[in-house]
Amino acid sequence: MAWIPLVVAAVLLLIFPKKAFTILASLTLVIISIGLYLMIDDNIDESRQGKIEIKANIAPSNCPTTEPVFVTVTNRSESTLAMLKWNLAVYRSGYDKDLDIMNRRYSPKYALLEPLAAGESVNFCYALPEIREGYQANELRFGAIDKQVIFGK
Repeated sequence: MAWIPLVVAAVLLLIFPKKAFTILASLTLVIISIGLYLMIDDNIDESRQGKIEIKANIAPSNCPTTEPVFVTVTNRSESTLAMLKWNLAVYRSGYDKDLDIMNRRYSPKYALLEPLAAGESVNFCYALPEIREGYQANELRFGAIDKQVIFGK
């Protein structure tokens, strides 16, 4: 089906070469401009998303024993963070295989639903995700995965 516009363009170029060339050149410039705008906007958005920092570790002194995972979310961007959702991966130190049994990659479990101004941080305490047996808390490390970020105005 993608060949249809090409055939129409070729026929128009044969019948009305000057007008068709002008129209096709204009359309090409518009499409290139839109593509460049989308690429630049995407790069800016990725840059802002990279400035949202999520750190997690076991901190029994900061959290109750039922929720030992201490999470700090820091907004290092210049924009207000309107909403943030993420998942928490659990790794054994020195390894990169997620130990989370349920592995909830496609439905974020953790969320910050209140606005977070630029430069601010917020802390949470969470229960340890279900992991395979036999791992000590001191040999675990955490990482934020599957971040979904929405910035406010």
